[in-house]
Formats: sequence, C-alpha cells, structure tokens
Amino acid sequence: MPNIAELIDVFEKARELVSRQGNDFSWSSWEDRDAALVEINAILTSLGASDVPTYAKVLFLPTGPLQELSLSSGWGDEFISLANWFDEALLGVDCVCYTGPLRGFGTEIGTDSRYGDIFVTQCAGCGRYWLRYQYEFEFFSRSGRWFLGPLRKDLVKSVTAENAKELFGEMLWYFSGGSYYDGVIRKVSGPLVI
Repeated sequence: MPNIAELIDVFEKARELVSRQGNDFSWSSWEDRDAALVEINAILTSLGASDVPTYAKVLFLPTGPLQELSLSSGWGDEFISLANWFDEALLGVDCVCYTGPLRGFGTEIGTDSRYGDIFVTQCAGCGRYWLRYQYEFEFFSRSGRWFLGPLRKDLVKSVTAENAKELFGEMLWYFSGGSYYDGVIRKVSGPLVI
C-alpha cells in the first residue's frame, strides 16, 4: 500500500522544483510552469483524498515530463533523488527508519575540518543507507546536534569526511535532533547549517 503522506511530500517537492525560475519546458510535455503546476496540484488533491492517480506515475518515468524538465533545466541529480523517493513512497516502504532515526552510528568515515563526526549506517530492516553527521562544542552545554539522512546507494563509497556536509544539501529531507534542538527530532531539508 502506498505511503500517502510520503507521496504528498514528494509531489510538494516536485511542485517546488517545477516552480523554479529559469526552468526550460521545451523538452517536457508541459507547455510552461503553469501547465505543470495544474497537473501536480491535481495529483496533490487526489492524494489528499488518499487516491493515487495512475498518471502520477507517468511523471517519473524515463523520458517523462519531470525527467525531461530536470535535464533541460540543470537539476537532473535532484530528479533522481526525487524519483527514488517516489518509488519508495509508492511501494509503501514503512520501515521504522523512515519514520524515526536509526539508533547506533554504523561505520565511521572520519572527522571533517569543522570537527563534525561522520558515519554511514545501513538499516537492517530495509537495507537503506543513512548518512549521519554529528557536531558538538564540548565546552558549551546544549550545543550537540546531529543530522541523519537517506543516502543513495551509488554514493555510499564516495562519502568522505569533507564532502558529507554538502551531501545533506542535496537530500530532499533528513532528520535533525540533539540537545541544541531541545531533543526535538524534525524532518528538514536544505543545506546543513552549523
């Protein structure tokens, strides 16, 4: 059964990407930004009623409108992450690692120049890889923070202590928590700010 909440998040992110200034719609089946948004908004309306329209899948097919738009507009890598997220949500991946962060640290990658500790771990339930970045000023109380995000399988071997922070900026979402955030765990997106 599809994970409707995750699908809504996927299409909200798709709407954000389609709305970017400077997108080139010439290779997609959409005439322009407005036409694309009408279709995505209709899908979001259907998802709000817990219905996954058949044509929603077409958007993510190879040479589908979203892929063509992403390639002609320079955000092809973001499309790949979004398509993977769509596939997982459509399959209804309901592993606990998607609803709350994994415990444990996994394999240590190292410490970066900002003294952040980096780890890669793999969920025993679904096999998903996760990138963990934790950071703390030991001389300041309540300064500890950690970030944990889903890592594409093809990137696992290329993770280094120095590129880990930037990888979070390319993720569609990731968990954040720690004493700095009063112990509240959130799902966030965007560049990792320390």
